[in-house]
Amino acid sequence: MLNQEWQALHFEDTLDSKSLKCEKLDVTEGQIRATIRVLFNYGLAYLPNQSDLITKIEGFHEKLDLVKSMDINPNDHSSYTMEFNIKGKYRIIQFSNPDFYSKVFPDVKEFNQYSAIVETFRVMIPSQ
Repeated sequence: MLNQEWQALHFEDTLDSKSLKCEKLDVTEGQIRATIRVLFNYGLAYLPNQSDLITKIEGFHEKLDLVKSMDINPNDHSSYTMEFNIKGKYRIIQFSNPDFYSKVFPDVKEFNQYSAIVETFRVMIPSQ
């Protein structure tokens, strides 16, 4: 919310980091509120950062090495940072390549939640 006006912004950065695209999305306050409700239903407030999660998955690096040996690239170069403040408690969650990791590790609930969050944005607040 900026000056009592709800806004949704979409940022896109290129791999060479020479350009940053920022667009204001044409969405209503109602769309933003509905999206936030859905995101919190996916457990957004309690999800760990992906880097914290990876260290807790037994055999993570071995399975990832096996997948890489089959010439499957885990890095589709998508990364997400979500920041929010609820009643004075500030939180940042970061994750990357959610679709890839949810397919390779289907039993890890958090990877599926990351993918669901990204899909929620695609559907509920599409970029132009």
